[in-house]
Amino acid sequence: MSSPPAVSTSSSTPQAPFSLWRIAVPAFGPSLLFGIGEGAILPIVPLTARELGASVPMAALVMALIGIGSLLNNIPASMITMRWGERWAIVAAGAWSALGMALCVWTSHLGLFALGCFMVGMSQAVYNLARQSYMSEAVPVEYRARALSTLGGVMRIGMFIGPFLAAGAVHFFGLMAAYVLGIVAVAGAAILGARIPDLELPPAPPGQAAPAKPTIVSTLRDHRRVFLTLGIAVTLVSAVRASRQAVIPLWADHLALAPSVASLIYGMASGIDMLVFYPAGKVMDQKGRRWVAVPS
Repeated sequence: MSSPPAVSTSSSTPQAPFSLWRIAVPAFGPSLLFGIGEGAILPIVPLTARELGASVPMAALVMALIGIGSLLNNIPASMITMRWGERWAIVAAGAWSALGMALCVWTSHLGLFALGCFMVGMSQAVYNLARQSYMSEAVPVEYRARALSTLGGVMRIGMFIGPFLAAGAVHFFGLMAAYVLGIVAVAGAAILGARIPDLELPPAPPGQAAPAKPTIVSTLRDHRRVFLTLGIAVTLVSAVRASRQAVIPLWADHLALAPSVASLIYGMASGIDMLVFYPAGKVMDQKGRRWVAVPS
């Protein structure tokens, strides 16, 4: 089977007006499926940890391992994307996430379950970077903020759908059904991601030496100002947003609510995220990123 046609980022001939619909399925489809997969398991992870014998603080820590895995893998994720390209980085992220979820399903040991959660977090970092990198290259600058916001919004739609699908699966088949649903979704994201069109990058100017390959240390050193300012701000905002992933399921467990009910409540909370992604992108295109970042 021949590979999909490449998307050219530059051309000397006149081009038709850009439309997001042209790349909608390969660009947004994996995000929807990846969001469904993550949304299916996130409200169930703390409850599974409790079922495996974890205390409430330990269950919250296991949940936090997803975020920790994503945080620690952010810089390696950039190197994976640079080496393999966006398409294969997305495929690898989906496969690694499916492997982590499978470990969560087939173990009764809390430590191995925690390792599976950490692997899911690692895949988040690779996937998020690869999808944003692809859209930044494939979309003209005047549409870029809107496209990136829509990309994040599509994933939020998936994370809104995922808990509701998981609620039905858990109600009929038990907690582990949520992970099976997650595996199917992220594996589908990897398969669809393999069909993302390659980007044609402009050739390097003749006589120009190839840039040195970055390392983790050099990246931290060269961009330390960004990490110490914007990086800290993003970390704090992300910590507040991520707290609901542990608080909602554990509070539902404290109230003796069924896991399916906890998943439904989590899904309704995720709906708020879904409502604001496109307006935020439009404001960024027209006013700039500060008009969205500071109020949030």
